[in-house]
Amino acid sequence: MTFLSPAFLYGLAAAALPLLLHLVRRRRVRIVPWGAWRFLLHSHQKLRRRLRVEQLLLAILRALLVATVVLAFARPVLRAPAAALRSANAPVHAVIALDNSMSMGFRRDGRADFARAQDIADFIVARLLRHGDTVSLALASSRPQVPVREPSHDLEGARRKIRAATVTDNGTDYRAVARLCAQLAAPSRAARKEVYLITDNQLTGFAQPIEGRADEIWSALAKAAHVTWVDVAEDRRPNASLSAPSFSRGFVTPASPVRIETDVANRTGRRLESAVVRLEVNGRPAGSAVVSAAPNSSARATFAHLFEQAGTQTGRLVLDTPDGLPTDNSGWFALSVRPAMRVLVVGPEGTAARPGDALFVSTALAPTGVSEGGSSDVRVTVRPSVTAAGASLRGFDAIVVSGTGPPTRRETDAIRDYVHAGGGVLVFASAQGGRTLQALATGPEAGGLQIGAGQATSLDRAFTLDTAALSHPALAMFRGSDEADLASAKFTERVQMRLQGARTRAAGGRIRLAARFADGQPAIVEIPAGAGSILLCAFPVNPSVTDLPLKPAFVPLIHQLTAHLASGKLQRRMVGIGGECVLRFPLTSTRESFRITPPAGAGSILPTTGLPDSLALSCPPATQAGIYRVSTPNDPARLVDAYAANASPAESDLAHAGEPVLRRMTGGIQMGYARSAESLRDAVRTTRHGYDMSEGLLVTALALLAIEALAARLAGRRT
Repeated sequence: MTFLSPAFLYGLAAAALPLLLHLVRRRRVRIVPWGAWRFLLHSHQKLRRRLRVEQLLLAILRALLVATVVLAFARPVLRAPAAALRSANAPVHAVIALDNSMSMGFRRDGRADFARAQDIADFIVARLLRHGDTVSLALASSRPQVPVREPSHDLEGARRKIRAATVTDNGTDYRAVARLCAQLAAPSRAARKEVYLITDNQLTGFAQPIEGRADEIWSALAKAAHVTWVDVAEDRRPNASLSAPSFSRGFVTPASPVRIETDVANRTGRRLESAVVRLEVNGRPAGSAVVSAAPNSSARATFAHLFEQAGTQTGRLVLDTPDGLPTDNSGWFALSVRPAMRVLVVGPEGTAARPGDALFVSTALAPTGVSEGGSSDVRVTVRPSVTAAGASLRGFDAIVVSGTGPPTRRETDAIRDYVHAGGGVLVFASAQGGRTLQALATGPEAGGLQIGAGQATSLDRAFTLDTAALSHPALAMFRGSDEADLASAKFTERVQMRLQGARTRAAGGRIRLAARFADGQPAIVEIPAGAGSILLCAFPVNPSVTDLPLKPAFVPLIHQLTAHLASGKLQRRMVGIGGECVLRFPLTSTRESFRITPPAGAGSILPTTGLPDSLALSCPPATQAGIYRVSTPNDPARLVDAYAANASPAESDLAHAGEPVLRRMTGGIQMGYARSAESLRDAVRTTRHGYDMSEGLLVTALALLAIEALAARLAGRRT
């Protein structure tokens, strides 16, 4: 303990005055003869002892009162053992981590939380640091930036960079920020190192702590420097947001409408009533939907849109409900609309009297033409085997195998090469049982999947599909719906499949259970392999064993599954913040470079990379939510291609972590906590100089004064 004003300690001598007065003013006993005295002697002796004790206690109380006042004026400071070894005026190296994630853009009272954080950061440099101190500055998010890395004496320069900082669309990752702050504090040789993390305490930015074990990252930061956490947000920040748009199928053509969906998350604390969601395509209005959502729930907005032409199409969904965080009220998309989908159907067509499985599949895909060609939406080619279709399968967007026997080794290798290159294959069980499925489901990707023999039953005990448990995105339109009559389809034959082991998607692996029968047996299983995937159906599509081809659900089912498989060969044009997009162009393109223009800011020219079958353009990581336009260097207005980026949905959850939660999430490390410039000043003063006990002593003196007055009054009544 030290004293900021030790000269006042001489006043402690005044604490002896009450005791001296007590000794001087003690009452002398005078003996007065009185005939009745002997009757009161006993009572007088008891009263005299009580008065002595009360007077002594009163003197001690007054001495404590004087000593407390004197100590309060001397300003005693309680310092930690480590801080006591350093001078209070020792040089300081401050690491300022300014949170600029998307959630910091929340506005209240017309001002963003990030602006408040900038004020706090500027206050630290201008008021809490002195000439000779050094500073490092980090813009903290899931993708942090470091404007000032090395310890800098240029405090004014740091203030300029603080004021020039802007909010990004990045997410929040406090563990990454803690690791960075420890690295920035390490190079400094200052006797005192301080880390200031200025943020909104977003709960989703914390990693859940492991029970019974301290987080090594936070522990390392606490050893490297003293941490002060500055919370600039309110405990409650109501917000509504949109998720990134999704499509009912990945392969989109101009001839068939596609369903576009988004989820409206309501975190406003009240019911979101009749909220309007607008659809914009290529900058033009294309529809609207009205949704309502209960508090802490979500509602889905659905649009059916027909793209008029092929090519890259862009758009967004907009939530017309103003709130404090407008950034997440838009969901952006970009997709490639193909002129048509080319599908190879492998299997026997049969005859008019006894049609084969391939005839039902090809007719469902292209009712106007079966053998060659088809509708403008789907172009179907039917062949009895894979090898009969020619040496190359690259020209097809998807392959459907139905009603055939086990493929040869050559056919199996051709299908595997096609799938690994990004193609998709849909396989239906045949009359030969599971031999076709077994031949195409070999390899390391199919680990955990067992395919057994065929199983037959009578019509009255036929197998049916469990439409309430459909989990695959391509089958979402059939989930729990009886409109397409998929649940009433009956199967008298099927192939037994079993998923087991840690490699299945249900257990965290790659294989995905897309649909199952009502008795729980797998009905459709997806096996990703390379850049593509294989869909195995445990049932055939021949009317002799199932009435599925006669159901209205059969046509949309075949279209959804093949469109999902065909999308594997499409380029991904929707990424998250920080995600990268690789666009490919045909070798016939003579362009060696393209211009990438982000949603806001100047474009940059990037070169292409030559591949055996195309030119590849590696786009930089997305830093903003919105549409990234790809054009030629000489004509920026002409759109050649595009891709979209959306922020993480976790960043729209503005749930606040209070101080108790903060300390639990950080492993209980020692840190200061402040919510304003004033409380920050007090926290820093305590950290550097120790805890000033003068205020507490003054409060104690007032309490002693009140007790002394009450005690003196009671003692006076008895004397």
